[in-house]
Amino acid sequence: MGVTAGLLALTMACVSACAGPNPPEGSSISVAGNLTRKGSEPVTWWALTDDQGQVWRVKSPTTDQNTVLEKSQNKRIKLDGVVQERYLNQNQIKLVTISNP
Repeated sequence: MGVTAGLLALTMACVSACAGPNPPEGSSISVAGNLTRKGSEPVTWWALTDDQGQVWRVKSPTTDQNTVLEKSQNKRIKLDGVVQERYLNQNQIKLVTISNP
């Protein structure tokens, strides 16, 4: 059991190191992953879960972008945007464009 626990700890350390630091606030970024709607009415928000399992809160979609997001719910998409200040320990991206990966 000690060897298994050691391997698990080593794997988790590698995963954390490989993920790298969060990009700096204000930098441009492209993130691909699965889009979902989080929360409950009247407070809902869009979330993109990337391939590393990080959740990106999508900020400030326009009305047209919101329509595209609604059609893309529970699908894999790519978002281009600007990294925003973390909110409740979550990454945030101010949406610029939406595309298929």
